[in-house]
Amino acid sequence: MPPSSTLAILALAFVTATSSSGASPGAGPGPSAAQDVAAEQPNIVLIYVDDMGWRDLGVQGSTYYRTPNIDRLAAEGMRFTNAYANAPNCAPSRAALLSGQYAPRTGIYTVGSAARGRAQDRKLVPVTNRETLDLEVVTLAESLRDAGYATGQAGKWHLGGEGHLPTDQGFSWAIGGDQQGSPPSHIFPYVRGNRSLPGLEAGEPGEYLADRLTSEAIGFIERNRTSPFFLYLSHYGVHTPIQGRPELVAQYRDQPGSQEHDNPAYAAMVQSIDDSVGRLADTLNRLNLAANTVVVFTSDNGGFGPVTSMAPLRGSKGMVYEGGIREPLIVRWPGTVRPGSISDVPVIGSDFYPTFLEISGAAAPRAQALDGRSLVPVLSGEQRPPTRDLFWHIPVYLEADASVSGPWRTTPASAIRRDNYKLIHFFEDDRWELYDLADDISESNNLASTMPERTAQLRKALETWWADTGAFIPQPKLPAEALGIPLLDLDADTDRQVVVDRESGQYLGHPTTQLLGDGRTILAVYPKGHGQGSVLYKRSTDGGLTWSDRLAVPASWASSREVPTLYRVRTKAGTHRLVMFSGLYPIRASVSSDEGATWSELAPIGDFGGIVAMASLHTQQNGDFLAFFHDDGRFLRNGGTRTTFTVFATRSTDSGLTWSQPWVVTRHPTAQLCEPGLIVSPDGRHLALLLRENSRKLQSHVVFSEDDGETWSEPRELPPALTGDRHTARYAPDGRLVVTFRDMAADSPTKGDWVLWVGTWQDIEQGRPGQYRVRLKDNTDTWDAAYAGLEVLPDGTFVTTTYGHWMAGEEPFILSVRFRLDELDPRLNTGDLALDTFRRTARADRR
Repeated sequence: MPPSSTLAILALAFVTATSSSGASPGAGPGPSAAQDVAAEQPNIVLIYVDDMGWRDLGVQGSTYYRTPNIDRLAAEGMRFTNAYANAPNCAPSRAALLSGQYAPRTGIYTVGSAARGRAQDRKLVPVTNRETLDLEVVTLAESLRDAGYATGQAGKWHLGGEGHLPTDQGFSWAIGGDQQGSPPSHIFPYVRGNRSLPGLEAGEPGEYLADRLTSEAIGFIERNRTSPFFLYLSHYGVHTPIQGRPELVAQYRDQPGSQEHDNPAYAAMVQSIDDSVGRLADTLNRLNLAANTVVVFTSDNGGFGPVTSMAPLRGSKGMVYEGGIREPLIVRWPGTVRPGSISDVPVIGSDFYPTFLEISGAAAPRAQALDGRSLVPVLSGEQRPPTRDLFWHIPVYLEADASVSGPWRTTPASAIRRDNYKLIHFFEDDRWELYDLADDISESNNLASTMPERTAQLRKALETWWADTGAFIPQPKLPAEALGIPLLDLDADTDRQVVVDRESGQYLGHPTTQLLGDGRTILAVYPKGHGQGSVLYKRSTDGGLTWSDRLAVPASWASSREVPTLYRVRTKAGTHRLVMFSGLYPIRASVSSDEGATWSELAPIGDFGGIVAMASLHTQQNGDFLAFFHDDGRFLRNGGTRTTFTVFATRSTDSGLTWSQPWVVTRHPTAQLCEPGLIVSPDGRHLALLLRENSRKLQSHVVFSEDDGETWSEPRELPPALTGDRHTARYAPDGRLVVTFRDMAADSPTKGDWVLWVGTWQDIEQGRPGQYRVRLKDNTDTWDAAYAGLEVLPDGTFVTTTYGHWMAGEEPFILSVRFRLDELDPRLNTGDLALDTFRRTARADRR
């Protein structure tokens, strides 16, 4: 059928609904009777259908599906013609519904992995998707519970498993929901493999899931009839598997299809949802609750393309086109909503949270942004709210279903609707599509090139929203190999990342960390500024998962003039102390003897200075300390002048309190060597200093010592894989070496980014490229990142902490990333070959 014919049928259906007068006999009291009902908190029933398309109802234009109860609900309430889900698939829409927030705030962008389909077909690195709604989120159920409501949930959950189920998120009663999206079956016993639906283990043979969930929901209403209640009936229907009640399927087989609706099993599922609505309405009437109950009917995303049609809308479930996100929405609220009314105000799923807060009188959560707005003014007919923008952000890949050609239903995309205009951005090819939905509901005429000013206006608004919400922006995929070894990318793994400190408009950089003896407390110091500036101080007591507020420090820490460095040292007396160094001339130190609880003032520790003072520290066999740093002639002596970079050593014989005059470790006739990063061989007999090369004409260098740091070899170049700035190294429990630094290798695909290298001491010694490299975080600037602390927890978890331009256009801030090598190894794009090669090499090295 051509679109014009479909539109005509839709228009007829809309006119019919609009002309409905009054409520049916089973609808409960009309507006005049409702005014006599004592003022009290209304009950709220939210019927949330899974995968129902915009046109899958009689009142929405279908002449094939039979939905008399839902059509009656529309005649008794308000139907929205521009209602949207927050996403084109299940979990992110449900997260937005219960949190009141857009996906960038919850981190739930899609179902399961965002890296769906074949890897070779993906051009970008998609987001690392969260599959669990954080318990820190104050859910809609929690807000209503705190306002005195009984809260119940029946059916699909899909926002986390054990510990994150509905009863962990504010529902006092729940049944039938778990972490998965589709049911094992719509027919009892609701079992597939080892999975069954919780609470529904007992039932009658042939029982249908939508009927059972409705019976459970009715039981909740009956038990809570004397108090305000919030019922979230979250149907698994009409999601796959496509299974209708057999007797209904048989009826539809004898009915000819209409307007691209012709699937008997799917039609039977739609009718079962309609039966559910009828049974709930009858229950509210029977219990005399209808007059004081708000009933909302809607869906979580567009219809499943292979079994239903959203025409004239373009697209289906999984797409950011209208067919994937525009939804049926009906609200019945006797005494407030005019029966048979229709609203064309654009609304979205995250609006339900503030709407239900206003209806119930519940308080909004204090420290949680709510991205929607209350629909009460629209429902009451008091006013048409001012225009606002609606947003969708799906930085994910969804593989194709049978309704589309090619590999994808969607590639990473984002969209904004303002008034009747909708702008869509597809990240892979940087494509922009602009549609006027008032004249082109089918999104067939892209106006982006013919309306450049409007396109630019909406583009700016969308990009501003990305920045405001911290939306993940997919980046080009890194090659599987670079600089001769495999390359992994953790940039999108946001669950590994913890913000240590961030201050709007303030540069924060160059952190040093120190793990304490308990194996879980980590200290961090860093300047408020580029190198110089007040030294800030924080503590984590849980291995870097959370961090304290900024701690009090001695007044002299505000006078630091260079990057601070921090060490925990063992004294010759067998105790431990912390020493923090601050460089330039004269070098100074602050000491703590109580694991960082209190500190001395910064005080000179020798008549010399340097840049990045005490970049590395080594305890010699006799208990003396050697510290290594560099200078370019300006700060080694008071009033010095710039010459060439030189690496120095200095000695302390009193466990770090005072230090000797420095002596030269190494310099180079042409290379500018600096920032020495110490590595001790596994047997403790050899030392290496990895050296930044600051002229950028050569690769990083290394020098070795075989006499505990007293004398050093001539410098030689390191492989490109280890070329970068401010190397920091630690050993993994399996003996491998991990080095983190800022990548500065020529022609590297991660140049300027925060990276780590995995290999062995023998790789360093023999000049081999190592096992593999990892990009920890994409630095949006060309440099200015990755002076990183690196700690290893007792369980083998690495916690590395640094600064960088992690958000385009913003000042650097402090971030940490967590990883284990046994998590990274299986992700090598070259598979087991690289691991086998490493193991063979490691065995040969040991021999």
